Amino acid sequence: MERRPEPELMIEPAQVRAYAETDFSESDECFVRAIARHIPPVPGGCMIDLGCGPGNMCLRLALLRPMEEWIGMDGSVGMLEVAKKRGRTLANLRFVHAVMPTEAFSTTRFDGIVSNSLLHHLRDPQVLWAFIKERGKPGARVFIGDLRRPDHEGEIAHLTSLYLKDADPIVRDDFQASLRAAYREEEVEAQLERAGLDDFTVERFSDRHLVVRGIVPKRVH
Repeated sequence: MERRPEPELMIEPAQVRAYAETDFSESDECFVRAIARHIPPVPGGCMIDLGCGPGNMCLRLALLRPMEEWIGMDGSVGMLEVAKKRGRTLANLRFVHAVMPTEAFSTTRFDGIVSNSLLHHLRDPQVLWAFIKERGKPGARVFIGDLRRPDHEGEIAHLTSLYLKDADPIVRDDFQASLRAAYREEEVEAQLERAGLDDFTVERFSDRHLVVRGIVPKRVH
């Protein structure tokens, strides 16, 4: 099945509301556990969640690892409003409105970079890999999760029925559009090769997800 891109930002009020009210806790917890295994604690370190949306993942990470500063970055003002309300009691969590490429962190180097379901939204995926190379400290751990494009429409229908049968129609429609817009493992591997991040690994994470793990190299040529 050929990839069909979708809009980069989720900005419609109804879309923001639907995502804020949908329970993604099962997949969020799976990703957080995998991140915790891949990225050792960095006391005093600065971590970023790219494309944080309503804050589902970075809220969990900031609670789990209070010794680190966590930043959630997103290009949707509406999503960030929800995230800020949810995270207002956490002193180690803040949110930044920005879209890659961005100069928002021109003087910051991160000890860890994570993301969930951002890659398939990007018109040019190289902006993500460039951010990691430029803003990650040498030796920083990287964990990027995303949807994986199925082989055919029947699989999309099956996954939607399996995981979002009773969800808001907006969320179901967006999920299907996102599956069509997602990349396959070999496509992400080609992106990483082009970016000079050949040592990063790509693997299937679930029946609908893939993950990219890596360590920012000390020198990128």
